[in-house]
Amino acid sequence: MASIKVKLFKNKTYSDGTYPVGYQVIHKLVTRKKILFSIPEKMWDEKNSQVRSQHPDANAFNERLADESARLKTNLFALLKTGKNFSSDDVLNRDENSDTLQQSIINYKNKPGTSYAAIEKYDNLLSKVNEFSKNKVVYFDAIDKKWMDTFKSFIILKYKLKDTTANRNLSNIKTVLVDNNFSNMTVLKYKTPHGEGEIVALDWPDFIKVRDVEISNKNVALDRDIFVFQVYLRGTRIAETLMLQLDKLQGEKIKTWSNKTDKERLIGLDPVIINILSRYVGQSKWYLFPRLKMAPDNPKVNKRYNDHIEAKIAGVNKNLKEAAKLAGVNVRLTTH
Repeated sequence: MASIKVKLFKNKTYSDGTYPVGYQVIHKLVTRKKILFSIPEKMWDEKNSQVRSQHPDANAFNERLADESARLKTNLFALLKTGKNFSSDDVLNRDENSDTLQQSIINYKNKPGTSYAAIEKYDNLLSKVNEFSKNKVVYFDAIDKKWMDTFKSFIILKYKLKDTTANRNLSNIKTVLVDNNFSNMTVLKYKTPHGEGEIVALDWPDFIKVRDVEISNKNVALDRDIFVFQVYLRGTRIAETLMLQLDKLQGEKIKTWSNKTDKERLIGLDPVIINILSRYVGQSKWYLFPRLKMAPDNPKVNKRYNDHIEAKIAGVNKNLKEAAKLAGVNVRLTTH
């Protein structure tokens, strides 16, 4: 077991007569040190392992010692949970630049083109994670099935959430983890009990199966690709996806418009999406995907056009059931 101790190191004296103060980590007979500041020997309270109040910077120095102690203990706990071998250097050098859930949520919601609704959703998720962790950093390797179970129970009780709403929060966490190449498959495959007929969120491994399965039926393949397009464009609504016109392509970016938020956003295209579009662009006179047959119009004004879109959406969802079956995925797959 590693030991973490704050010390005034008396074996070294600086030219101004002060001694270094910092932390010593010993693990597997290997000792490593981190120096934080230096003070005169008489300003060190050996009994309480802190700077004496007589020092003009006592409060700042002691606060720094407390912060560093919390960081090192958090590092040690996270490393122990991995079950893997680690060194004293690992305990010392694991810092705020390591993979953390909170920072990853922030990075995800701040991506260019993220809708206001999505930003608000991930802000709420960040608040819940901080409340659950008591504002302590959550490292990726501290996240396992037990953590997910406990987090879900906490937010249900704390925020009086329904089970399905709590599950959506967990799904959003998995989305962030996948975006950061998280590899713990137990967490990524995490599922909670659900009632009959409830739509279950598609996890990333199953999504990959759907995305990559070979489909000979051209209509089913088209609707599967439309679904993949939606996912990579961060949940663009199906009606908006079907109505996307050719002039929305701008090099390797695309302009999308949300009827729900009444806002336009410019999104960079993933190579997967570029490959999909290369198969369909040009097959329709107006649209990116050859699904709608009527000329572009305003569905809020033209009921016939709106009915046409609704009928096509029903067809897409029907074909997605077949795509899921071909991929061997036991999930009720829909564009919603």
